[in-house]
Amino acid sequence: TQQPWHQDAGFWPLSASRALTVWVAIDDVDSTNSSVRFVPGSHRLGRLPWRRTTAEHKLLTQEIPDVDLLGDPVSSVLKAGQASVHCDLTVHGSAGNSSTRRRAGVALRFVGSDAECLGPMINGYRMNNGCILPRGTASDPKQHWKALKRRSGGEAARMKRQLAAVAGATPGTSPTSEATA
Repeated sequence: TQQPWHQDAGFWPLSASRALTVWVAIDDVDSTNSSVRFVPGSHRLGRLPWRRTTAEHKLLTQEIPDVDLLGDPVSSVLKAGQASVHCDLTVHGSAGNSSTRRRAGVALRFVGSDAECLGPMINGYRMNNGCILPRGTASDPKQHWKALKRRSGGEAARMKRQLAAVAGATPGTSPTSEATA
C-alpha cells in the first residue's frame, strides 16, 4: 500500500504542530521494500496545501502535490532496531512494497502537552484518549491528555509467574542458574 507524500499534521487534529514520530524498524528497511522517503528541511515550510490523492492502492486520502519542487527526497535506510524521527510537518511518503520482504515497524508519537486534540481523526480515534504521560499529571497541567491505566502490581506479578512457569524457572531465577546450582 502506497503512502502518498504527506505531512502528519494534515491528518492529526491538533491545535498546534507539536508532534514527533519515532518509527522503530522491526525489519531491515531499504529501497527494495519501500523505505520511507523524507524531504529534508520541509518541516520549515509550515502546513502545505494538499489535494485528494490519485494513487490507486493507498492508505491516505490526500497528498501534497509537486513535491519535486521542495527538494530531493532521501530514503530512510534502517536495520532492524534502528529508528527514524520526524516532525509532524516533515513531508514524507513511500511507494507500495512490491518485494517479498516484509517492512514492519512500530510508530511512537510524542505530542507536546501544550497542544490539544481538537477532535477525532478520520478513523474516529481520539489521540488524547490513551497516552503515556512521562511525568504523570505534571506532564499535563491542563489534564487534556488521558493517561493509560496502569496494571496493578498483583496482575504484573501474576504475569511474571506465568512467564517463569512457561520458561521452566521459578520466579527470581533463570533456568540456567537452577541447572548449575
